[in-house]
Amino acid sequence: MVGEKKWEEKMSDLMGFFSSGEVKYFDISEKETAFKWIKK
Repeated sequence: MVGEKKWEEKMSDLMGFFSSGEVKYFDISEKETAFKWIKK
């Protein structure tokens, strides 16, 4: 998840409990890092 609000970061933490996949939060300034993480 890429966002810019603190609640979005907390929501990604919560989603991890309900998903079998890996959920990770990236600040909007880390957009390129997020794309690299998705591709690996």
